[in-house]
Amino acid sequence: MSFVGHDRLRGDVELDETFVGGFAEGTGSGGAHARSSNITTVIVAAERATETTIGRIKMARSLDSSVLCLTRFISDNVESGAILHTDGWPSYEPALKLFALEGLRYERRPVAMGSAGHDHDYLFGVHRAASLLKRWLLGTHQGSVSAHQIDHYLAEFVFRFNRRASRSRGLLFWRLVCALVETKPVGRDEIAARKAELVASDCQLALEIDRYVAGRSRRYRAKQAAKFTRGIPLG
Repeated sequence: MSFVGHDRLRGDVELDETFVGGFAEGTGSGGAHARSSNITTVIVAAERATETTIGRIKMARSLDSSVLCLTRFISDNVESGAILHTDGWPSYEPALKLFALEGLRYERRPVAMGSAGHDHDYLFGVHRAASLLKRWLLGTHQGSVSAHQIDHYLAEFVFRFNRRASRSRGLLFWRLVCALVETKPVGRDEIAARKAELVASDCQLALEIDRYVAGRSRRYRAKQAAKFTRGIPLG
């Protein structure tokens, strides 16, 4: 679930994932590996205001960076018709195919990361936003942020970032008051139950991801079998 605002990003939008926390020994840094480590995956999107400046951003905690997680984040935070600037992560292509089935259209422009230079030279917006997020979490909050509360910290960071250039303090205060009024008060029992709810939600999503992966594998094997049988002479 995303708490980062109501207006979806549009135009040229960079997409990438970052990781908050540390790696458990012997684990990787993406996809299913992220589930087995002590890190939190955060998907980041940033509008390109110009070739060198960032507009608005969106962030949300994610189970991992698999196809279903990406489709959920993009549909919640990016307008249909946007141009998506991504790295070469293979989950983006099937995610866009799922959107096409629903009548949503996104143009993807993958960026080939060069051997020279740094990643932030290619997707500067999301990498700059991710860097500022980590600095804020480590500096202001001393890194003591629980995974089941991270969405609320992301909401605060995104709210502040997207209004960094605002010259109307009155409007900022009004937006904040509106958000507080729209937010349902949370009791102590609900706060204590958040972690269990998050675990249950992640388990359900993990099952959906596993079923999706298994379905794709079956379809792939069926296509390969069909190609093989078409190539066999029947007599």
